[in-house]
Amino acid sequence: MAALILLTSRAEIRPEGFSVFFVALDFWLLQRFLQGTINSRILFLVLPLVQIIWVNTHIFFILGPVLVGLFLWQAKLIGKNKELIGLLGRLLLLTVLVNLINPSGLAGMLTPFNGFKKFGYDLAENQSVFFMIHRFGDIIVYKYYLVTAMIMAAGMVICLRREGAKALPMVVLGAFVTIVTFRAVRLIMPFGFLFIPLAAYYYAPYIKSIAVDMFLGVVATAGIILCVFLFPIHPQIGLSPKVNASAEFFKAQGLKGPIFSNYDIGGYLIYHLQGQEKVFVDNRQEAFPLDFFRKVYIPMQEDPLVWEKSVEKYGFNIIYFYRNDITPWGQSFLIDRVQDPQWAPVFVDDYTIIFARRGSIDQPIIDRFELPKSMFRVVSNNSK
Repeated sequence: MAALILLTSRAEIRPEGFSVFFVALDFWLLQRFLQGTINSRILFLVLPLVQIIWVNTHIFFILGPVLVGLFLWQAKLIGKNKELIGLLGRLLLLTVLVNLINPSGLAGMLTPFNGFKKFGYDLAENQSVFFMIHRFGDIIVYKYYLVTAMIMAAGMVICLRREGAKALPMVVLGAFVTIVTFRAVRLIMPFGFLFIPLAAYYYAPYIKSIAVDMFLGVVATAGIILCVFLFPIHPQIGLSPKVNASAEFFKAQGLKGPIFSNYDIGGYLIYHLQGQEKVFVDNRQEAFPLDFFRKVYIPMQEDPLVWEKSVEKYGFNIIYFYRNDITPWGQSFLIDRVQDPQWAPVFVDDYTIIFARRGSIDQPIIDRFELPKSMFRVVSNNSK
């Protein structure tokens, strides 16, 4: 129940959903194998197949071999027979090798280690918990994570004192997911899933009494009510309403680039305008040199003189911008462009804004659709 708020913190469909599912599946199968309720043939059939799918769907596929390695370690510590340990050793080797079955081969297999590479663009979801608390102090989930992290840490200590070295694999796993989540808030939801079995393992001997069960039932009920009010979820199938409106406008009116796009909307434009227009940047930070963001992309938005030179260099006719870009350079850039006589806003909705350059091939669209400057205003989000 304590994990519910963590699980609802990232309720939209995300690629890491694959990793959350595969981690849960691998964990469950490996645990059952150690308990003797399934045989090795199931493991050797399912885990390598899962790993092949995993390596081709999400970067956290490295967790597959890590889990096998941890359960192999645990099998040795609890004194399992040599045959079982040998099976897990071969399974570990197999789950490592099948990662080569991807379009990039060895390079694709080593992709997770790019996490140690410095990128030129800092994503909010890759920031630490303390950073996000300082920047977005009104979002309760970051503070709640700290509470659950302390519960996890206390459980590790209790478990080590109770079981000694036998508890090390599960304690190492708990410490790992707690630390990496602290360093990158995008992992709060996966942390919530792993919190459930790990906390149950750490505290299992102390939650079996009737009184404790009744207490936990009350806490669970209160927690559900709290989550309903703090984290309301509105289930929805498909895309958000009118999310494609800007792309439909762009294509229907025959707007012509080159386009200056911001980081957040690049993938959207690649999907809608593939083969028609190129985008200036997209949200694959690993695909761009470190200096591109620091010396090209960000200065273009911060410095009007750099922007003017960039327009001359790249010949931009269109600015296609995700409006909810919260970076300071993105916000200042939008304010400057609304006030810039060289650029006319021709489309705006809850997601995007499109500007066309006056005197360009898109001038007829400006004549028909230019939006009045009076409809735009600056709202400060600084609470100080």
